[in-house]
Amino acid sequence: MNYTEKLVDKLNDVLRRSYDAIQGYENAIDDMTDAQLKNFFKNQVMERTRFAGELASEITALGGEPVTESSFKAALHRAWMDLKSSIASNNAEKVLQECIRGEETASEDYKDILESDLSLPPSVTNMLRGHKASIDATVVKLKMMEKVA
Repeated sequence: MNYTEKLVDKLNDVLRRSYDAIQGYENAIDDMTDAQLKNFFKNQVMERTRFAGELASEITALGGEPVTESSFKAALHRAWMDLKSSIASNNAEKVLQECIRGEETASEDYKDILESDLSLPPSVTNMLRGHKASIDATVVKLKMMEKVA
């Protein structure tokens, strides 16, 4: 596998996780009654949709084929399934805990690609750093919301 194929594979992994997050937050919007949380989740869907578009554009620019759906790999799948179960009981604190867990997993995924042995183009590095910073800020917000839940 050449450099470009490895990079496209890594970016597609992160793209899949964006789709996983979108799906998880959309489930939360559908099932949660708290208006503040619903609004927060809607904003996260919009942000992750933007991330997905940016990732897909970079993949295409590299000559790759962007994935078009989520992967639900084991750890993230469990995190979002636990979120869905939490929503069923409409327990805001538990929902926030599951969101935190999912976002922390996503942050680690971004960290892994940024610290990988791949020499990333500056445009990709800047995009990934921006996404990771936003995800890390979301974790902070979620933890603050959890304290008052």
